[in-house]
Amino acid sequence: MTVDDIKDYYVTWQNCMRKLSLSQNAYQHWQRYGYVPLRVQLLIEEQTNGILKADEKNPMIIIREKEEAKEN
Repeated sequence: MTVDDIKDYYVTWQNCMRKLSLSQNAYQHWQRYGYVPLRVQLLIEEQTNGILKADEKNPMIIIREKEEAKEN
């Protein structure tokens, strides 16, 4: 799942952070680095009853793929 997927589901970041009991800094970290840690994705998958699915692909591979796409 992506940061945008989470935002779309919860509508506001305040709502998302409140329901997940996370700080606003967590959201800022996700935005800065471009991915949501797998542990948090699994929590969100459980809380949304599988509507949002965790992406078990290594986040660093996703970041590298995005950087390579920008170069091409």
